[in-house]
Amino acid sequence: MKLDWRGARPLTLRELIMKTYFESMMDIIIDFDPKMTNQAAAYLRACECIRDMKVKYNPEEILAKYEYDMPFISILEGQRWSEWLGSPVRRAKDLKCTDTELAAHCLWHLTFYGYTPKEQREIADRENEELEKEMRNDELCLCDDIYTDEEIKEFALSGLSRVRDEVLERLFTPEEIVEIKKRRKAHVDAENARRDAADEEERKQLEQDAALKLELRKKAEEERRREWYRKWRRSRQRNKLKKR
Repeated sequence: MKLDWRGARPLTLRELIMKTYFESMMDIIIDFDPKMTNQAAAYLRACECIRDMKVKYNPEEILAKYEYDMPFISILEGQRWSEWLGSPVRRAKDLKCTDTELAAHCLWHLTFYGYTPKEQREIADRENEELEKEMRNDELCLCDDIYTDEEIKEFALSGLSRVRDEVLERLFTPEEIVEIKKRRKAHVDAENARRDAADEEERKQLEQDAALKLELRKKAEEERRREWYRKWRRSRQRNKLKKR
């Protein structure tokens, strides 16, 4: 089955995937990742989601490099599909592969084992819950277990990483700790707000798509009824003519 998509060059990520035969992509994916042998249905579901998703053109390019003896597009992992499906895919100068190979590797990186965005979020939520539980139980090795004090200070001051309170107390003054926790909270709040806004936009889009599909089904059903009625009237008219 070929999931056809026509678009202008250079191809965006969605155009690249949609113009490629699904079976050919699966053969390549299974070849470099045999664990995906039984995941064809999941990948097909992901391709259908990619086909139906409404995206806007994003001028930020996706660079496909050559690493580990294969095309490597790690920037796609864990990202929102709507942010990258409209981006043009550029090849590094040393990348020599067919569009089919590139599409297969893009699909593998984007879906991360064939998961749709909803499934990825559900998995991420479960992992975050487990992570928070481990952190609460002090079972997790945080950055103070593997980094130097200077590196820990940099992480803490950026507000991007969580550091245990006892480590903060060892490295910073009480005033600095208050400021660090404010930065951390601001970063977490901003990230949560961004995700909530994206989720809300995606939810609205899904609702609009569902309403549109329902309207199209209603119109199709109405047209079928009208066609049946037209055939029924023609049949009655023919029968009347025969009786005469």
